[in-house]
Amino acid sequence: MSLASLAGELADQQRRLDLLDADGGPRAGVRAMFSWSYRDLGEVPARVFRLLGLHPGPDLDSYAAAALCGTALGEAAEVLGLLARTHLIQRAGPGRYDLHDLLRAYARELATTLDTEDERRAALTRLLDHYLYAAAAAMDTLYPSERNRRPRIPAPASPVPPLTDQSLARAWLDTERANLMAMAAYAADWGWSGHVTRLAATLARYLELGGHYPEALAIYAHAGRAARDTGDSAAEAAVLSNLAVIDLRMSRYAEAVTRLGQVLALCRQSGDKTGQARAPGNLGIVDYQQGRYHRAIDHQEQAMALYQGIGDQFGEARSLNNLGVIELYLGRYPQAVGHLGHAEALSREAGGRARPGGQARRPVRAGTGP
Repeated sequence: MSLASLAGELADQQRRLDLLDADGGPRAGVRAMFSWSYRDLGEVPARVFRLLGLHPGPDLDSYAAAALCGTALGEAAEVLGLLARTHLIQRAGPGRYDLHDLLRAYARELATTLDTEDERRAALTRLLDHYLYAAAAAMDTLYPSERNRRPRIPAPASPVPPLTDQSLARAWLDTERANLMAMAAYAADWGWSGHVTRLAATLARYLELGGHYPEALAIYAHAGRAARDTGDSAAEAAVLSNLAVIDLRMSRYAEAVTRLGQVLALCRQSGDKTGQARAPGNLGIVDYQQGRYHRAIDHQEQAMALYQGIGDQFGEARSLNNLGVIELYLGRYPQAVGHLGHAEALSREAGGRARPGGQARRPVRAGTGP
C-alpha cells in the first residue's frame, strides 16, 4: 500500500480504529486497550467520556463539559480531572482538556452505541447553546453600544464563565475562536441553522476588528449556507453584509459592491429598514476608500436619511461621523466640525462610548453596523 493510500484510509477516524484492530488478538487491538481504562469508570465518568467524543472542537473547559453533559460545574471539573488521571483525556492548558484523535473516535463510537440519538442531540444542543450565549455575553462586554444590533440570546441552563470584564471577555473569545469555528461548521452540517446564523451575527464585530479574516470567511460561509438552506432571507442579508465588510477590510472593492447590492435587494424584499440603511452607508465607505469623495457623501447622506426615518440614532451618528471624516479630507473644516460634533452628541444620547479624537483621525470605518 502506498503512503497516500494509507493516509487516506487513516483520515477516517472510525476506519482508523478498525485498521488498528485488524489482525490483532483480543488483547492487542486498540479498542481492547482503551476498554481497560473505560470499563473501570463509574457510570457518570463513563457517560462524560462518551459525550466528550461528540465535541466538534479541538478542546474544552469545565464549563463546556458541564453544558455538554448536563451536569453541575463542580461535578464536570471533578470528572475531567478523573479522566485525565486515567489518561482517557489529556490536559491542553490551564483548565482545558482535549482527546487524542483515536480516543475521540473510540468515545464517539461508544456514544453512538450506548446513548440514544435524542440523548446525543440534546447534549450537542446544550453545548451549542453554551457557546452561543457565552459569545454573546463576551460581545456585550466588549461592544455594549451595539448590543441591540446583535441577536438576543437566552441564557442556557448550564453555567457560563464570568465575562463582565473586558480583558476576560476578549481572552475567552481568543481562546475559544477555534471551537467557535468548529461549532459553526457542525451546526450548519447537522441542522442547527439558527445557531450558526446567530453565532455569525454575534461575532461579526470581533472578527472584523480583530483582523480574524480567515475565520470570519469560514464562519460566514457556514452561516450563508444555513440561511439559504432554510430560506431565511434576513439572515442571508446579514451574512452578505458582514462578508462585504471583510471585503472592504481586504480592499476587495468589486466584491463588496456586488454583495452590498445583494444585501439591498434582500432587505427591500424582507422589509428590513435597518439593512436598507446600512447598505448605502457601506457603499459610501467603498467610494471613500477609492477616493470618490462626492459619491461617498451622497451615499452617507442616503444612509443618514434612512436612519433618521426609523429613529436609529446610533446609525445616524455613524453616518454623520463618516460624513465628517470625508469633509476633513476635502478640506471643508467647518462642515466637518459640525458633522462630528453632531455625531458625538447623538452617540452619547444613544448610549455609545465616545473615543475622543479617534473617529475623526481614522478613515471611515466599515462595519457590521451602519
